[in-house]
Amino acid sequence: MKKLISLLISFSVVGCVPYEQQTNLADGLLINGYTNERILNTINSHRAIKATRIDYTGGLIYGSDDFTERPAIATLSDGSYSQGYLQSTGRWSNDVHVTFVTEDERKAQKEKEEREQQKRIEDIKREAEEESNKREKEFNTASIKRFPYEAELFCYDSRSFELYMPSSCNLSVTGNMGPTNFFDKQAPSKRIMLERNYKLKFMMYTANPTINMRVNIISRSSGKVIASKDGNYFNSIFIAN
Repeated sequence: MKKLISLLISFSVVGCVPYEQQTNLADGLLINGYTNERILNTINSHRAIKATRIDYTGGLIYGSDDFTERPAIATLSDGSYSQGYLQSTGRWSNDVHVTFVTEDERKAQKEKEEREQQKRIEDIKREAEEESNKREKEFNTASIKRFPYEAELFCYDSRSFELYMPSSCNLSVTGNMGPTNFFDKQAPSKRIMLERNYKLKFMMYTANPTINMRVNIISRSSGKVIASKDGNYFNSIFIAN
């Protein structure tokens, strides 16, 4: 029976490109210039039991960046089979790397990636919290001698005078600013420490004619409002000293 199967296979490839010289494995991963033989040699250089053939069993799966993989089954030199995934990276460059991983290896691979991703998320949160704490300290300890004034920016409904959170109005500030309370996302107003000479521009990116913004300039020594201006989406506020 085995001889008959071998004979049928030999007949089927007469006049056709041998499996080793085909590029269906590379084509299936969207990489160019790799024959099946080259891919097998690359994979086998890292394995004790060599693969003699790999056939896809499922569709293409995209990963991050230029990573691609496809479910596949590898025929091994000892006559056994290994179910897994043929993977590649570097298809956007000249540094292409192809590997075959078993289902258990892929599971371990995914678990490792999830742990690394979780660590990156935790690191980003920690760094953001550290930066927020730093900005908060700078704001709360700002020298009144260096920053004698404070600008308070908020937005409100022009009819009911109901206050809105700054984030709801897409308020923007440019100019020479000292420490701010921008670290506090729940603050009802944006507060900016100002030096004696300042020049600021306040804009609102929410196109709502019923929403206004107001800027109060406050003397930090007396706590009194010494200047005030109103504006909206159509009228930006410029203020200087």
